Amino acid sequence: MRQKAKVTAPSATEAQECMKDYTVANSSLKKIEAEIELKVQKVREKYQPKIESLSTDKEENFQQLQAYALENREALFSKKKSLEWVHGVLGFRTGTPKVAKKTGITWAAMLDLFKSQSKTEFIREKQELDKDRILSSRDDEAIMKELEGLGIRITQDETFYVEPKEENLIAGR
Repeated sequence: MRQKAKVTAPSATEAQECMKDYTVANSSLKKIEAEIELKVQKVREKYQPKIESLSTDKEENFQQLQAYALENREALFSKKKSLEWVHGVLGFRTGTPKVAKKTGITWAAMLDLFKSQSKTEFIREKQELDKDRILSSRDDEAIMKELEGLGIRITQDETFYVEPKEENLIAGR
């Protein structure tokens, strides 16, 4: 496991110089990233017509292959799920099983139906602490003392940040 080298706090003058260097580096990075993005955009624009043409060709050919496979499903796929040709393989894949319901009935209505038929083994109940309610009670000392006794505490992280003022750098140089 690598350990970070211990950083010693600079003087006020050194810290000001660090902020200037940080801002210069940040500004230079943004300029390079903007140049890269511009070049990527130009490359995309150059190839976009060809990409659109190839995508259309691919989709049209896929639809034709699918129509062929569906039309000849019994003859081609009764024993095997795929058919291997010189230029590729086509076939049908069995998807992951999923639970579906009849059209026209909601999941909530289905839940009520299962409850009324005593099919509770197919009903899941999820219980969890109401963290939003705990947070909204954080100013009530009595409640918080009781919750702390149960092992709950409210924490709030603080993170360090640096916001470079690039306009000052540009004006100063």
